[in-house]
Amino acid sequence: MPDYFQAVAVDFDGTLTSGGRPADDVLHAIAETRAAGRRMILVTGRILTELRADFPDVDQWFDAIVAENGAVISGTRGRRRLVTPVDPRIHQALHRQGHEVRAGLVLLACRADADVDALAAIRDLGLGYQLVYNRSELMILPGGVAKGTGLVQALADLGLSPHSAIGIGDAQNDHSLLEACELGVAVSNAVDALKSDTRSEGIAQRQALQAINAKQGQSIIAFRAAERAFSVAQKPPVVNISTGFTVNVSAANVNKSVTIRRRYGTTGGSRDINSGHGR
Repeated sequence: MPDYFQAVAVDFDGTLTSGGRPADDVLHAIAETRAAGRRMILVTGRILTELRADFPDVDQWFDAIVAENGAVISGTRGRRRLVTPVDPRIHQALHRQGHEVRAGLVLLACRADADVDALAAIRDLGLGYQLVYNRSELMILPGGVAKGTGLVQALADLGLSPHSAIGIGDAQNDHSLLEACELGVAVSNAVDALKSDTRSEGIAQRQALQAINAKQGQSIIAFRAAERAFSVAQKPPVVNISTGFTVNVSAANVNKSVTIRRRYGTTGGSRDINSGHGR
């Protein structure tokens, strides 16, 4: 992996694991990445206490954890909320409707079929909350909170820029994670929208990779494929990796002679990796 990339930000459920503690080969890939001097950041919608119940040694494997879909960080500065918790009256309203609701430090979590009642409670109370879906799960969060916003703060705590990070995910709530990073990777079992969405300029320009594990299913992430993908930046758009991974490099909104276009600075300027010419 080129030295340009200094961090890997990865989702948990459906990406690192299909349930519970990740498999040993996944943890080995994480350890290898950290041993190479790169930071590992776990970015999850889970409530921290629930995450640690399923994965008790999680803190030993990551340099930082972004939890509750970007609302909470646990890392070098301890555990902290990034926003004010959701009003407990929403919890009470959903409970009265018969929904099982779990409260984190900030968010409320429940089944996705509670969305109509959740919207009604938010409207009735005149609050500015958002509903975020993660397959069959629903999260209720303050407006503007996303995995991407939490990741940017976690990277800042580590003295890193999102432009030096890769994001890996699988579900609806991972769009902002992939968009925040210089490169985004969707695992093979990801929702179709995450694999193909190029509506956002950021995704079109920076979410250049889609790694597919053709052999091992969803419990093993496209982790090593993502690392190897960085070495294909000067090769044609479709590259077969000898390990059985296929890496598709999107050329959307990018000069077709190059694989990936990176942004530099804040002016919107960019430079082609192959040619080194700005445009």
